Amino acid sequence: MIALLALALRWRAVWLLPQDYDEPVYMEAAAQYAAALQSQNWPALLRNQHTIEHPALVKLLYAFATLASGASSSALRAARTLSLLFGVLQVALLALLNPLAGLLLAIHTMTTKYTAQAYLEALPAFTSLLAIVAYERSTHKPTASRWLVVSALALGVTAASKYTYLVAALVILPLLIRRNLRRPWVITLYAGIALLTFVLLDVQIWADPLGRLWRSLSFHPAYAQSGYVQSMSLPWYQQIYYLARSVPWHPGVFPLPLDTLTFALGVLGVPVLRRRRPVYALWLALGVAALLLWPTRWPQYTLMVTAPLCLSAGTLVAAGAEWLDRRTGVLGTLHPLLPDRAATLFVVAIALGLLVFATYVQVQNREEMKGWMYYLAGASGLPSNAVRAMAVDPDGRVWAGTEAGVARFDDGIWITYHTANSGLLHNLIRAMAVDHEGRLWLSTAGGISVLEGETWSSYTTAGSGLPDDPVLCITPLPAALDTRPGPGPVWFGTESGATYFDGDTWTNYTADNSGLAGSRVLSIAIDAQGRVWFGTRDGLSVLDGASWTSYTAANSGLVFDAVSSVVIGREGRVWCGTLDGVSVFDGSGWRSFNMMNLSLRFNTATALAVDPRGQIWVGADLPTGPLGAAAMFDGQQWHDYSRHFSGERHAPVRAVVADPDGRIWFGTLLEGVAVYDASARE
Repeated sequence: MIALLALALRWRAVWLLPQDYDEPVYMEAAAQYAAALQSQNWPALLRNQHTIEHPALVKLLYAFATLASGASSSALRAARTLSLLFGVLQVALLALLNPLAGLLLAIHTMTTKYTAQAYLEALPAFTSLLAIVAYERSTHKPTASRWLVVSALALGVTAASKYTYLVAALVILPLLIRRNLRRPWVITLYAGIALLTFVLLDVQIWADPLGRLWRSLSFHPAYAQSGYVQSMSLPWYQQIYYLARSVPWHPGVFPLPLDTLTFALGVLGVPVLRRRRPVYALWLALGVAALLLWPTRWPQYTLMVTAPLCLSAGTLVAAGAEWLDRRTGVLGTLHPLLPDRAATLFVVAIALGLLVFATYVQVQNREEMKGWMYYLAGASGLPSNAVRAMAVDPDGRVWAGTEAGVARFDDGIWITYHTANSGLLHNLIRAMAVDHEGRLWLSTAGGISVLEGETWSSYTTAGSGLPDDPVLCITPLPAALDTRPGPGPVWFGTESGATYFDGDTWTNYTADNSGLAGSRVLSIAIDAQGRVWFGTRDGLSVLDGASWTSYTAANSGLVFDAVSSVVIGREGRVWCGTLDGVSVFDGSGWRSFNMMNLSLRFNTATALAVDPRGQIWVGADLPTGPLGAAAMFDGQQWHDYSRHFSGERHAPVRAVVADPDGRIWFGTLLEGVAVYDASARE
């Protein structure tokens, strides 16, 4: 049962833990070995000196796991699974000595982490324990010689896996010499078996045994004094700190973080362990001494002592229970009340099943969240979580218009401009756009603000031809259609119509003096032929030179009159986001997508964008509350991303833009900015 628990917890970690610092290094070594094995290039296998500071055995085993997995994409998980198996064997072996110690090691978070990742720890952690166990058994006749051979073999495997775990040799060899002073052949045979096993299993030293072994061993003192290690400035007691607390880096991965309790019981149990199992007490003492003295203080090194530490804790609890039972008889009294073996197995099976199911759900959620990043007001520098507008400038920088100013995303943080530190007219940003020369046009609650380089300018109803301060949308002319220098031409959509600013003159179009379908202009797009498409509350209108045409639900295939967003997609198709779904016009016919025809999970499409691949992205609202939704059309079918705006993070989407690298940026009303990078899922 303890081994099953260890298996479940490590399997969970295999799936949930992100790729760790050293895993790519060891997997590269494994890939090189795998390539040599697959091509039967034995000289290349022997020439390989990748990460020569560590013996080759574990890396070679990862190479076999890589070949067995069949695909490079699953190589890491295959290597982790192999590591997991050795981790479970270590737990099972310790549980045979002391069930409580095995249980503590099974749930120990630091041990679980590094025996569920493609590190070098799991195999030597198991074989060093096996070497100690077998040596201790060898002190009990009549099977002494058999156990000594097992111990020597295990010690050789340990040496061929990772040198640091040879602390076990510092325990065994002095005791072995002391016991066999009159039988030197025993010492010689033991050392010979261990050494021969090491040489046979460490293929990287075969080509030049002494030379490569020296380079491998001499690497570590030099690395310990390197500038990188010294720059970490870790205190001498850092390893005690690691042992005394549960893994802090991966919240939600380890359900039973009891490392602190294990450490406390282990320290208190040392005197008891010394009396009952002195070999393990010596192992623990020498291991801790090595951890404190060695200058390289990485957390995975603590696995040298977690097994004897857990055994010390388990021995203390067992001794305490025995003492209590001798004086009170309470354990004998309680024994009839304990469930029988079948009931215990049933309960354990249910618990493990729930753990596996929870892990599966968590893995699925993790996979779905892969590629998503969220920026909230506060630490990121975003001035407000209410983001109503977004834009991308010619340099690929993303801008967000919020209720507390405008922000530019720069090197992982948002740089904010507001009325107190810039020429911004008002902090409430309703709409924004960047023209092809890099000017940022902002619709604020006080008028239009323009940022050109570091210079601010503004336009209001009082000082220009702007007819209405509440500007709902802004669309500059594309570079191919702009033939004059300076600010403009720019189209503005307002509550009373559309306005064209050519840099000098303002021309206003309303439903009364033009062919606009409605006065309230919510969105504007310009196609490659220079035609201007206006999404209004009462339909879609297009201005072609001096000719106007309007499309409504009554006279066309437009699904709904209120068009909140318009973009020009692949091959010039006009995409319209409406309050009743999405419609696309190819110049001759219409096609619509909404909940009615089961194409989308939503109807209220508030924002549209086209990514570099020509895919159409839609941001939306859900009618059931302050919830958002999103979807993408790849040219053939829709892909839904609504759970990222209606689940744990729920917020209506008000803006969508695509940057040159294909990342999709969503501005929401309640949850700041969400970013989706599809390449992170590949």
